[in-house]
Amino acid sequence: MELGGKAGGILVETLGEPLVLIPLRGIHGKDAHGRQRYAMVEQSDYAIAADRPWRAQRGRAGQGFYAESGKACLRLHRLLLGLASSDGRLRQGDHANGVTLDNRRSNLRPATPQQNGRNRPLRRDNQARLKGVRREHARWLARIRDASGRLRRLGLFDTPEAAAHAYDKAARQLHGAFARTNYA
Repeated sequence: MELGGKAGGILVETLGEPLVLIPLRGIHGKDAHGRQRYAMVEQSDYAIAADRPWRAQRGRAGQGFYAESGKACLRLHRLLLGLASSDGRLRQGDHANGVTLDNRRSNLRPATPQQNGRNRPLRRDNQARLKGVRREHARWLARIRDASGRLRRLGLFDTPEAAAHAYDKAARQLHGAFARTNYA
């Protein structure tokens, strides 16, 4: 069912939870296959987003897309979290599940830049395909940044999986709820 407003949302029912899909405009509004991109919000939050058109904007380092509106580049997740543009880089919004177009309240949380960085996905150029793991000579090195920003070596391992488990354990201890791990 289509809803009113400049955003042009579509109401859908998912597992008993009413959600609104907001079609995104702009050059990134469709994916490489021509499929429409949508931002997802809870039905109760649609009134906040309905009065403006939203476009898809690529995030930094090509890591996902965000819903943005206006010349001031207001991002939907910041609007829903009540983060003012004057907060700038001091207060950020984090998508807990890493899906940047999922703007449900249960997926959004305020974060410092450091916390937001801890929840970053795997870099595209990561050759090991595991977070916190890299090849060092004939073995695998696990490493992580601590709270002070220093890079800590966690040890050398025979397999990349063993190094990934060491990273995951350290990430859970150091980063808590903001830890992005390799294995659940």
